[in-house]
Amino acid sequence: MKKRFIFGLGLVVLSPSAFSIVGQGSLIAHDSAIVLDPISDHAAPFASYSSSSFPDGSLNDSARVIYTEADASIRQDLYSHRIGGAAYHLAALQAIDLDGGALMNDAHWLLDEMKVLRQLLADRVAAGEFTIRQGERLASISVDEEKRIFWLDKSVEAVYEGWRADSKQWQSEQITLLLLSSAEILDEVGLYELALQRSRQAFEVAPQQFAVLNRLGRSLHDAGQYWEAESRLRSALDVAQNKNDKAAALHNLAGAVQYQGKPEEAESLYRQSLELLEQLYGPKHRTLLLGLNNLATALVEQGQYAEAEAVLIKSLAVARSTFKASHPYVLVNLRDLAKAIQEQGRYVDAEALYQESLQLSRAAYGDDNAAVAGALSDLAQVQQYQGRYAEAEKLYRQALSINEARDELQAVVATDTGNLAVVVQYQQRYEEAEQLYRRALAIDRRLYGEMHPAVAVDLANLGAALREQTRYPEAERLYQQALAIDKQVYGENHQNVAANLSNLAVVFEDQNRYGDAEAAYRESLAINTRLFGANHPATAADLGNLATLLSMQKKYTEAHNLLTDALRIFADYFGAEHPYSQSARNDLQQLDLILNEHRYSLTPLLHP
Repeated sequence: MKKRFIFGLGLVVLSPSAFSIVGQGSLIAHDSAIVLDPISDHAAPFASYSSSSFPDGSLNDSARVIYTEADASIRQDLYSHRIGGAAYHLAALQAIDLDGGALMNDAHWLLDEMKVLRQLLADRVAAGEFTIRQGERLASISVDEEKRIFWLDKSVEAVYEGWRADSKQWQSEQITLLLLSSAEILDEVGLYELALQRSRQAFEVAPQQFAVLNRLGRSLHDAGQYWEAESRLRSALDVAQNKNDKAAALHNLAGAVQYQGKPEEAESLYRQSLELLEQLYGPKHRTLLLGLNNLATALVEQGQYAEAEAVLIKSLAVARSTFKASHPYVLVNLRDLAKAIQEQGRYVDAEALYQESLQLSRAAYGDDNAAVAGALSDLAQVQQYQGRYAEAEKLYRQALSINEARDELQAVVATDTGNLAVVVQYQQRYEEAEQLYRRALAIDRRLYGEMHPAVAVDLANLGAALREQTRYPEAERLYQQALAIDKQVYGENHQNVAANLSNLAVVFEDQNRYGDAEAAYRESLAINTRLFGANHPATAADLGNLATLLSMQKKYTEAHNLLTDALRIFADYFGAEHPYSQSARNDLQQLDLILNEHRYSLTPLLHP
C-alpha cells in the first residue's frame, strides 16, 4: 500500500494560483492623498510586469539603459507642454530647475501626466492586455510606454532631489503627492523595487500621513517584506481618520498577514474591511470585489471551500452587474469560482466555468491574448485532475506558445513550462519532463536569483522527475535545496516547508530509510497541525502519508488509527465521494484486510 495523499504535497504543480487576485496586485485600496479616476484605481490588479523588469520589480539590463537615458523623442513629447517642444537633456533640466518654483511647476505638470498614464493603463486592462496570476504580473507594455514611465519617474526623482537640496523647505505636500503617484504607477506595472524607493522617500517627507504609511505598506508587501509591511500598515490603521481609509488599511493589512501564513487573522481583517465598504457603498458595489475574492482565498487556506464558493458567487454577481461580460474582473471571478469548485472535486462543473471564461476571452481579445493563455492553462489543469493528460498537454502547449511569443524570459513562461512538465511526467515521459523542469528552473533563476520560492518549486518538481527515474540521491539533494530556500524565505512554520519535508520523506522511503522518512512526515504533520488545526485536509494528507509508511513497517494498528482520522477529515471537508475520501477509504479497507489476516494468524489452534 505505497500510495501518497498529495493534498498540498508531493509533486508541486507550478500553475496559476487557485485564487488569482490575492497576489501582489491585491493591495490596491485607494491612497487617500491621491485623487485619481476610480477606473484607474481599479486598474491596479490587472497591471503587470514590464518586459524590461524582473518579477521582483528590479530592472534588467535593457531597462537600466532606458531608465538612465530616455529617448529624445519621448523626452520631447513629454516636455513640449512646458518648454515648447525643445528636447532638453535631464541634466540640463535639473541644472535650470533647482529653484523651488520651477520644480513645483514640474511637479504639477508631472501629476497631470501621471493621471493620463494611469488612464492609459486602465484602457489596456479593458483591452485584455494584462492578465492576472498570483505572484506574477506580465504585460505587453510597448517600448515607448516603458520609456514614458521611466522618464516620468526619473523626473519625479529630480524634483525630489531638488527638494532635498533646497533644505526641504518648500511645499512638502506636493512632493509627497508626486512621490506617491509615481510609486502607484510603478507598482501597477510591476516595478516594485522603484515603487518601494519612492514610497520610502514619501515616508521621509511625511512619516505620519495615512496615505504614505498605506502606500509604503503596500510597496513592502509587493517587495516580499511582509513583516515590515504589517508594521507600517498597522501604523496606517492607527492614523486612519475615516471609514474608507480604515477599510483600505484593514484590507492591505490582511494581505500582509495572510502572506505570513495566518489565514484566520486575515479572514477577520478582510471581513472588517468589507463591513466598512458595505456601509459606505452598499452590498453590490465594485469596491467590494477585491475584498470578496481575497476573503475567499483566506477561507480556502483554512479548508472552508463551500463558504469560499458562496463568497465567490456573490463576487461574480457584483462583477457581472457592474462590468461587461468580457471585462477582466468578470473573467477573474469566473476562474476563481471554478477553482473553488475544482478544489471540492467537482471537476465537471469547474470545467464548464473554465470553458465559459475561455470563450469570453477569445471573443473579446482574439486567440493570442494573455487572458486566453491563462484560461487555456486553467482548463488544462482541471483536465489534468481528471486524468485527461493528453488533452491537458495540448492546452498547456497552446498557452506556452502564446506567452513565448510575447517574451521567452518571463515568469509565466516558466509557469507554463512547469505545468507542461507535470502532465508529461504523468504520462511517464520522465526524461522529457526533466528537461522541461530544467528549463523552468533556468528561467526562474535568471529572473529571481537562487533564494526564491519559485526556484524552490522548480527544484522540488525536478526532484520528483529524477525520483521517477530512480535517481534517489539526486532527487534528495534537490528536495533539500528546496527545503532550505523555503525555510529561509518563510521560516520554519510554513506550509511550503511542510510540503518539502513530505517530499523528502518519500525519497527516504524509496531508499528504505524508514526512520528518516517517519521523522520527516511527523515534522510535516506538526507544522500543518500548528498552521491549520487537527481537522484540516493538509493535516489529513500528512496523516494518510504517515499511515502508509507505518503500514510498510507493519505498524498496522497505528496506521489504521491515522487513516481513520484522515478519512473522517476528508469526508467532512469534501464529502464521502471526493477522490481524497475514496483513496483514504480504499487504503483503510486494505488495512482492515491486513489486520484481519494478522489477527487470524495469531488465533491459537484448538485441540479437538
